[in-house]
Amino acid sequence: MRFLLLALLLTGCAHPPATVPPGMIEIPAGPALLGADDVNAFFQPQSQRQVAAFCIDKLEVTKAEYARFDSSYSVPKGQENTPVTHVRRDQAEAYLQSVGKRLPSAEEWEKAARGNDGRRYPWGNDWNYKKGNLTEHGRDHSFCSFGRMKPVGSFPQGASPYGLLDMCGNAWEWVSDDKDGRPVIRGGAYGYRERECRAWAYATEDVGYT
Repeated sequence: MRFLLLALLLTGCAHPPATVPPGMIEIPAGPALLGADDVNAFFQPQSQRQVAAFCIDKLEVTKAEYARFDSSYSVPKGQENTPVTHVRRDQAEAYLQSVGKRLPSAEEWEKAARGNDGRRYPWGNDWNYKKGNLTEHGRDHSFCSFGRMKPVGSFPQGASPYGLLDMCGNAWEWVSDDKDGRPVIRGGAYGYRERECRAWAYATEDVGYT
């Protein structure tokens, strides 16, 4: 089973608040070069799109944060500050509603990860597995050990152009879009191949899966 992260949080997409909420980053309105001529790209072909301003959390939602909303959610000792996983998209949406936020769209997520220059990864165009919780060759999909998850924000060197962390690696992230009737996840995860960690790539899950 894949480890799925409920996505980075957003609020006020079209009209961000006058003061950016703590822990969030405002992404300004304007053009973004999204997609790629790549079968793994969510948007094909690459094109420039105008994206409205929005705010998005700098860090992923942690297990401890989610457990305060859902007391039945089990948090292994020592994993309190790692990304929340094994959460269905509808559960993620319920949590977000409780804190006045929502999931990002695929378009918003990709702009936050890539900036305006269409880069391949959040940190630039050169693959470097050390800039996220990643593996060098992407061979390990077992996810048997919670110890493979790292605390959110552990890789500041992998920041996106806007300063968001963990947009590549650690755990997949929910977005609000569907593809062929299936919920979409973005960002790759520990143990996946380089191609699945490109900022334009995506995967899908069955409805109701975590």
